[in-house]
Amino acid sequence: FGKYLRVEVNGHMPDVAELVREFPPQRELSDEGELVRGLGVQLHLTRGGAACDVQLDERAHFYPTDEALRRWAAQAANACAAVVY
Repeated sequence: FGKYLRVEVNGHMPDVAELVREFPPQRELSDEGELVRGLGVQLHLTRGGAACDVQLDERAHFYPTDEALRRWAAQAANACAAVVY
C-alpha cells in the first residue's frame, strides 16, 4: 500500500526507462475493469543547500519487487531509495 518510491538524486539520474522496462506495473482484469498495480516515483534532488522533489508521471510507474527496489537503491545517491507509505 505504498504511495510512491522516493529516490535520492544528487547529480546522477537513475536509468528510469530501463528500470520501468524491467519491472513494469502489473496489470490484471477484474469485474471493475483493468487494475494497474505499481508505484510512482518521486526524485529528491539536493544541490548547494537547495532541495526539491520531482514527481514523475505514470510512465515511470513500476512494480516494486525486492529486486526492483534493490536496483533503484543501487542507482540512487547514497543508496537512498525508499517506499513512502
